[in-house]
Amino acid sequence: MGRRRDVRRAAQGAAGEPPHRGELTLELAAQLRDRVWGQGMPAPAFDDTFDVMDSRVVGVKHLRLSLGRGDERFDAILFNRTEPLPARIRAAYRLEVNEWQGRLSLQLNVEHWLPA
Repeated sequence: MGRRRDVRRAAQGAAGEPPHRGELTLELAAQLRDRVWGQGMPAPAFDDTFDVMDSRVVGVKHLRLSLGRGDERFDAILFNRTEPLPARIRAAYRLEVNEWQGRLSLQLNVEHWLPA
């Protein structure tokens, strides 16, 4: 199993190396959500390269994505886009706790992307 990411490391090192295998978890997303972020200390964003495994339009103008990184799979959302993405992207994203029908899950909120 990969090294666990301490929430302080996530907040301080977000602009550095991408989270290691096994570190993108619902637990980390909940820890980040429960912190106070604001002016001068925005919530951390991460960047990494992903394979786009699947995508579908939701809510008329958003893409629900399934992203792969090695043997890991992540649910993701990309707002205000309906056109398909290339097969591989480099994405800047924030970790979120997605609550849907009483179920909590990890979701990557893709804020920017480029073909990889």
